Amino acid sequence: MIRPILLTSAAFLIACSAQAPVVAHDQHSDTVARPAPADPQLTVETIWDNLHVLFGPGGNIGVSTGPDGVVMIDDKYDRNAEEILYHVSQLAGENEDLLFVINTHLHGDHAGSNPAMKDAGALIMAHENVRTRMGTSYMNEAFGSMNEAKDESFWPVVTFTDQASLHFNGITARAVHTPSAHTDGDSIVVFEEPNAGRLSLLVLVLVLVLVLVLVLVLV
Repeated sequence: MIRPILLTSAAFLIACSAQAPVVAHDQHSDTVARPAPADPQLTVETIWDNLHVLFGPGGNIGVSTGPDGVVMIDDKYDRNAEEILYHVSQLAGENEDLLFVINTHLHGDHAGSNPAMKDAGALIMAHENVRTRMGTSYMNEAFGSMNEAKDESFWPVVTFTDQASLHFNGITARAVHTPSAHTDGDSIVVFEEPNAGRLSLLVLVLVLVLVLVLVLVLV
């Protein structure tokens, strides 16, 4: 059973799994208190244990926290970078090492903070077309304007062709290319969460109870 939760223009999903392998990391950063944003643009919602969403202008951000560190799905505009890192530090506590950022595509509201996230220690991961497009100037026929190549600091350093998996914090994040989507480099990210099955079962039970109550009322 899969419980979809839309976080970005490409879907961010939670899938149920019996178990998921963990890869331990030895990376530890010196914890530095980050100041709260003076003009906050983002809001935070925890959707399941150590899985969170940052909502705000443009695409939303998925954040997984836990003993291995932090993995993010997308990173919004460059102007949001400091606030993103502040919220990550608040959510993750002492395990705030930023391991990966997965870009679901190349647009600025999904990959605009890549340089700042790299500076914070993250490896940027995306479909190979994201790296190709970022490094190329091309005409955007839909808007009739030239898209200039981005500086190499924006480019992902880990790429895949079909799909790739990350194993961390007791879950598996599987990035899957979706050709002919919003761009030719779009991906969805499926989190295979061992405990999500319990939540799905609870939801199913509640739905069945509601149906039973409606049947009794109508009869």
